[in-house]
Amino acid sequence: MKIVQILETFQPYEWEISSFAWEFAKNFISEKHWGVVNLVLFPKEDETRKWYDLDWYRVIFLPTFKIGKRRFLKFWSWEYWDCFKRIREWNPDTIHTHSRSFLVAMVWLFCSIKWNKKWVFFEHTAWRRAELWWWKSIKRKIYNRTFWKITLNFCNDIIVMNQLSFNYLRKFTTKKINLIYRWVDIPIEKKIARNDFIIKLCFISDIVKPSGIWTLFKAYVEIIKTHPNVMLDIIWDGDEKNELENLIVKFWLSDGMKVLWKLSKEEIWKKYLPTYDILISPSLDNEELIEESVLWWLLSKMLVISSNIWAVKEITDMEDLILVPAGDVTALSNAIEHAIWRLEKSWMSYDVVKEKFSWKKNLDTYLEVCYP
Repeated sequence: MKIVQILETFQPYEWEISSFAWEFAKNFISEKHWGVVNLVLFPKEDETRKWYDLDWYRVIFLPTFKIGKRRFLKFWSWEYWDCFKRIREWNPDTIHTHSRSFLVAMVWLFCSIKWNKKWVFFEHTAWRRAELWWWKSIKRKIYNRTFWKITLNFCNDIIVMNQLSFNYLRKFTTKKINLIYRWVDIPIEKKIARNDFIIKLCFISDIVKPSGIWTLFKAYVEIIKTHPNVMLDIIWDGDEKNELENLIVKFWLSDGMKVLWKLSKEEIWKKYLPTYDILISPSLDNEELIEESVLWWLLSKMLVISSNIWAVKEITDMEDLILVPAGDVTALSNAIEHAIWRLEKSWMSYDVVKEKFSWKKNLDTYLEVCYP
């Protein structure tokens, strides 16, 4: 069996769609000995290589050019069409698309029909949050009810990653929609023996307002008034990183609050994750995604405090996942206080998450859906 995955970007050890595509390739090839090619539409950085083999699969880059911050395909170039020729000669059985672009969908619809191949459309978020603000709402509603609706009704199979997306897509198609939870496959490191005096918190996300970083900052300022032994690490990068670092200095928080820049997933797994006690995920607008980092922490038997937003509620109802209203500083501060005194409950969701988000279980579900 051969599969080609169509991706807008591919950073194997990064997050969300790239991470999912990487785990898909790794697990499917190791389990079923299938072939996987990842065709990358818009590489984030200038890529001189046309293709490369990585671990268990091949990655092919379509040639692009850059205007400002956006990339566009060089569809007139020989290299562009040579990529399609190589894919055709490889003769895949199934085409996976992970992009909501209508143009991309139509290109691969044409290829799937001409080559007589199965086309599976993966919906990761459903982009419902774009309809929550009036300035984005009109444009998104028009797109969803026209071009996106066409895409959904032409593909062979539709796979969504959470129940919220399932309910939302039901508005646009009568085709069968298959719910397969996003699987997680990380090497769980043995937790380092904790210091009973120090409580370590962790935040992993972009340092921008929608991630809830300022809600967390204010809550941390409050919590250290009564718990000076609480430390907070900020892992990642973002447009507001410099402002955050300046405020850390201004409020004399340097001893307890640190920005660790942008670390690779593997580095977080092995070096940092085993040292933390509580993950804070205070996102303001991440309605559809089931945060990958939340799953990591629950699988690592740690407490998680998350905004009570949409899909995260599907993970577990156990006591080691504490939900708070998004943007509520007082509620977040109280939740941290509450979590400090219940660290012994940090194992409760392990079995539930391991079963629900198991790659092996969801691999079998995928095979039942796509190859009955």
